[in-house]
Amino acid sequence: MEKVLDTRFLKSLLAVAETGSIAAAARQQGLTAAAVSQRIRVLEAEFCAPLLNRTAHSAQPTEACLRLLPAARQLVRDAERLAGKIDPDGFGGPFRLGAVSTALSDFVPDVVRAFREKAPRAILTIRPGTSAGLYEELLAGTVDAALTVKPPFDLPKEVVSWPLAEQPVRHALPAGAEAATRELPWIVYDRQSWGGRGIWERYGAGLSSGHILCELDAVETIAMMVS
Repeated sequence: MEKVLDTRFLKSLLAVAETGSIAAAARQQGLTAAAVSQRIRVLEAEFCAPLLNRTAHSAQPTEACLRLLPAARQLVRDAERLAGKIDPDGFGGPFRLGAVSTALSDFVPDVVRAFREKAPRAILTIRPGTSAGLYEELLAGTVDAALTVKPPFDLPKEVVSWPLAEQPVRHALPAGAEAATRELPWIVYDRQSWGGRGIWERYGAGLSSGHILCELDAVETIAMMVS
């Protein structure tokens, strides 16, 4: 008699590892915390090893779990893509797209429209995030593609990328504030972000001459605050 491993249980384990708690994983999956806990216990019995270090408010992967996660992600990904094999066009099944905040408004509506027209049987999920965070998710296989700022480093050979748009740098001021620019503090693109790093390398000397009120990795929010 053979045991069959339920990939839904692996998805729950991956959700706990990603969110850091059973409660957060349960909310993400639309399950109760008790149901997620039961799934983890079944997996621990299956693999004869503890998979989580549990505390009152968190659950972190054990060393055994960390060794298991890459293969678990691959199994879940392969199972999700089975639906695409049935689809004669090959466009069925889940597709997880990461997008930075500006891409959510600039590009995602066209992406959703294209999926509706060309891949109506696909299950599209949009995951917002920062460029650096989405890049790590892409490498880990938790997203299938990502819309990010251009990386400030050379990408590995296994990652394929191409430019979608070239966007200008803007110095924004409140309406009618041109005469008082020296008295106004800066709200700037976070210099630790991919986009902000490039701006700081090019314009940092001018930015550092004034008082910096805050740094923020959200261009639209910066524009709203300035206005």
